[in-house]
Amino acid sequence: MQDREFMKSLLKAENLDEEVEIISEYLNDPIVVISPSLAIISHSKKRIVPDHAWQNAVHRGYITLEFGSSLSKWNSLKDKNQDYITVSTISQYRRRFFRLVYKNHTVGYLNVAEVDRSLDEIPVNDIDLVCAYMAHTIMEHQ
Repeated sequence: MQDREFMKSLLKAENLDEEVEIISEYLNDPIVVISPSLAIISHSKKRIVPDHAWQNAVHRGYITLEFGSSLSKWNSLKDKNQDYITVSTISQYRRRFFRLVYKNHTVGYLNVAEVDRSLDEIPVNDIDLVCAYMAHTIMEHQ
């Protein structure tokens, strides 16, 4: 999906769940949007991670306190010279967490799981665009 087509699709979306599906398609991997309170705001339903931890979290509607505690230690756990955390210990599917920041305030996290495309293949500009959009839309929905 090209950037122009992506933006047109997002502008036509009627709710956050549709936007999440569009973003998941754009990134070509499953995603979960997490609030600072650890609740799962939305997740891709067409693209999923076929493992127990993912299925359990989206079914519960929140991530574990253990994982939430890890996210609160962002600066000490983020990847070297990057502003994201890559986790490869949950299952065979790596996950990458990005902070969703709106006006210097963390409004949530974007979790992208490596299933259909390597996380390293996703261009930084694509992630920046998605994170900026999601941070803005989360603030708008709140």
